Amino acid sequence: MRRTLLHGALSVALGAALALGGGTLAHAEEAVPSAAAAHELAGATAQTAAYRVMVEVHNNVNDEVWNIPFTSEYGSSNFSLSPAEDLSEKIADYRCEGLTWDAAGTKNYLYDENENSLWEASEEGAKTVVLYAQYGYEPVRTVIIHDTNDGTTQTLEKCSGLSLHSYLRDREGVSFVFWSLDKEGKQPVDDTVAYVASTKRGTTINLYAQFARDQVAVRFHDTLDGSTWNETVFIYDGDLGADNGPFLMRYGADRHKGYFRQRLSWDTDGFDLVDEDAFGKRAWATSSSDEPFDVYVWYLSSKEYVQVYGDANIIVKGQAKGENVPEGASVMIVANETELTDKQQGSVANYGTQFAAYTIELYVNGQIVHDGFGSLEISFPVGLTYEGRDATVTHFNDNGTLAPMSAPITNGYATVKISDLSTFAVNVNTENETLYRLYNQYTGEHLFTADKGEYDGLVGIGWTGEGVAWVAPTTGEPVYRLFNPFSDDHHYTMDTDEYDKLEALGWQKEGVAWLSASKNATDAIPLYRLFNPFEQRATHLYTADKSEEEKLTALGWKPEGIAWYGFAEE
Repeated sequence: MRRTLLHGALSVALGAALALGGGTLAHAEEAVPSAAAAHELAGATAQTAAYRVMVEVHNNVNDEVWNIPFTSEYGSSNFSLSPAEDLSEKIADYRCEGLTWDAAGTKNYLYDENENSLWEASEEGAKTVVLYAQYGYEPVRTVIIHDTNDGTTQTLEKCSGLSLHSYLRDREGVSFVFWSLDKEGKQPVDDTVAYVASTKRGTTINLYAQFARDQVAVRFHDTLDGSTWNETVFIYDGDLGADNGPFLMRYGADRHKGYFRQRLSWDTDGFDLVDEDAFGKRAWATSSSDEPFDVYVWYLSSKEYVQVYGDANIIVKGQAKGENVPEGASVMIVANETELTDKQQGSVANYGTQFAAYTIELYVNGQIVHDGFGSLEISFPVGLTYEGRDATVTHFNDNGTLAPMSAPITNGYATVKISDLSTFAVNVNTENETLYRLYNQYTGEHLFTADKGEYDGLVGIGWTGEGVAWVAPTTGEPVYRLFNPFSDDHHYTMDTDEYDKLEALGWQKEGVAWLSASKNATDAIPLYRLFNPFEQRATHLYTADKSEEEKLTALGWKPEGIAWYGFAEE
């Protein structure tokens, strides 16, 4: 549940001025004397009038609802009404940290003047008053605060999180910006008070205070020509949000004629993207360092690719040409990430993990065009983890039908050809892959495949299916497959030099076949490679069976060590 820090104090009964979240509605009553009589008495005698409203109080721990009178000696202002009961100890092991008008805990009942009308209307019984009591664990915990600006630490005993609110304010030349769970600032805590309040009692918590300087050095790497250049980027008041983000995003845009800047990244692969928030987090986290940040600038040819606007990191290749694109028309593509409806999510759930969903729009002379623009090649970012696998790109047509398309993942992107645009979802099967082994009695070849359809098809035309050979992981180093058109057999290798040399000899590259596990991975097993010196074709075999390797070695096969790693079938 979201918890929001509030300023000020509730009352003597509540103790703390921290509002977290949760609640429902209650009823108001006139007291004795009545509200009207009390006000009349106050005006006539200039003495303080008693006032009483019944409030239905909900809490964020259990389903209990309490009807509690709120009273005041100063009239009906919500600034002066306090609960007649002590809420701080009504739930064992928890402490009431505030009252709010809303269940989310964002509207402190003491400080939302817009709610005065509710209290006033309740005087006549016209409205029900509902408040939400927000509870956190009783603060029996220790917080160690690490100051990343000067390296000092401070220990706070029995901390609820409230005491963090005023700690480490702005210093000269730097501004306190956010808390994190690590020194580098890669694990930010968006609501520190809520994090501390919800942490198990008796726990010691380490929090790192991150600061920003007013400027940082950035070293830009031009991935088109290999050059680098340095810039000083200003961060005003420690904030790199909507107002300040463009100061970074504008760099490197017009360096090459005939090319447009497609994206900025922190990594040389181009998938750890720089955006406003990411830059801010990294700049804040290491603001005490004088070393520049390395940022990589990526370009695409305007002759081959279409510049895409919006927050989606897709790549569009081709030129829009067709009946709905007049010659000389102004053409623009806008692509943004979006959320699928529950129905849409259900329709693609069987395709694996959903990476992202996009709305893609083509504007021709300022008007949206869904089709009639020819064909465009669209590449959706997936990352290098699942290189060699197939993603499923589902097109949600405007007429409500689905068009799932298989898209091989190459260089971190899943690519499909599209002739009409609307909403797309990208899914990847992230489960471990089962590898099957087949034997061809006519050629002597053993074939390995993760494609069950290929396995069943070959069995159907006479190959001998030998079942599951091993299980490949979802992450790891690639294993490449080649085909020899002269001997009609296959070869597998992790060695890119061998992969290239065999291609030079006439073998055909078939890309990444599966991934190898790390030898240090839990339960990883080795796949052994053997060479048969007595044959001219089908000369290699790969096996996870150590006894098979030993038997073949005894028959004259040459052991060539471990080819890669996988897992045994469960």
